[in-house]
Amino acid sequence: MAAEPEEEPTEAEPTAAEPREATDGKAAEPSSDDRLAQVQGAFERGDYAQVRDLAAPLVAEGGPLGESAADLVQRTKVDPAQVGVLVGCLLFFLYIVWKYVL
Repeated sequence: MAAEPEEEPTEAEPTAAEPREATDGKAAEPSSDDRLAQVQGAFERGDYAQVRDLAAPLVAEGGPLGESAADLVQRTKVDPAQVGVLVGCLLFFLYIVWKYVL
């Protein structure tokens, strides 16, 4: 078999959670895109509590970034179908216990 070409290592890119350095040496205020990237990163990691916390200011600001943040918050909410199935299973279990055990 032929050897596959190896990818050359690239320099590590700064993450959205790390503050960027301004030209005067002070940490720059994260831009709206960076804040949305932080929300998306938390969503991808599965940290839905942090998604809701980070998205709240963006949703309050409105605009396209607020809509994107609101969409991510909506995707972290409980699915009503899951609640219905869970309640149905619980009621069925209670019926079986009442009918055959008690």
